[in-house]
Amino acid sequence: MGKVTKKLKTKKLINFFFVTLQSKLYFIQKIKKKMKRKEPSQITQKLLLYSLRKEYGDEFYFNYLENNLITEIIPKILGTVLCSYISDMKFENKTLFFKVNSAPLRSNLLMQRNTLISRLNDEAGVFLVKEIVFR
Repeated sequence: MGKVTKKLKTKKLINFFFVTLQSKLYFIQKIKKKMKRKEPSQITQKLLLYSLRKEYGDEFYFNYLENNLITEIIPKILGTVLCSYISDMKFENKTLFFKVNSAPLRSNLLMQRNTLISRLNDEAGVFLVKEIVFR
């Protein structure tokens, strides 16, 4: 009987150590989760423009958008390949003028004019482009 009780005692000890080890690992993982370093939130261009608009007013915001519409927003929406077929771009009085070198591309862009206007205005965050003229 002595051997059986020794085996039971060792099994109980092993189980006890196993359970305590598991609980310690669980608490360590919990502590690590709490101590995890939070990554800083990214500052996007939209967030930056929103804060500048709030700070300096709508006039500053509209001037910035008018100046950067051609250089930043249009290539982002159309892509660099389509922009390579456009030789001249102007923005005046809420009208965007494109000079397109390819006739098939011009007709395709004419069919998608309304979606381009809505995508440009969505990207800008305000009603900036009223009409697009392709030449």
